[in-house]
Amino acid sequence: QRQWAQAAQHYQQALAIFVEFDDRHSQATVYHQLGIVAQEQRQWGQARAYLLTALSICREFSDEYHSAMVLHNLARLQRASGEPIAAAELAAAMQLSEGEALASFEQAVQAVAGDVEDEG
Repeated sequence: QRQWAQAAQHYQQALAIFVEFDDRHSQATVYHQLGIVAQEQRQWGQARAYLLTALSICREFSDEYHSAMVLHNLARLQRASGEPIAAAELAAAMQLSEGEALASFEQAVQAVAGDVEDEG
């Protein structure tokens, strides 16, 4: 329904609960959703921060599936905003070298480019 402000408020409430109960894995899911909401509101910096936080937590849990989903949304964010995601930010969030992080991210960028071509 595109009620982004209300969605963000609900996600913030959920995040507070997960923080209170130290549920890190659920926090990652909420940060991911907050990143998507911020992106829809064209709040690029906030979206990037939320998505990188989600990615970092996913990596803590070796959750490759959700890490890939977050990387995909980071690639979508980069495409939408026109602002590149810094290699150092990716490397820190992924706990990898900059080269390894960029290689993983490039796969997500290529997938997003393929998605856009399929839509066109």
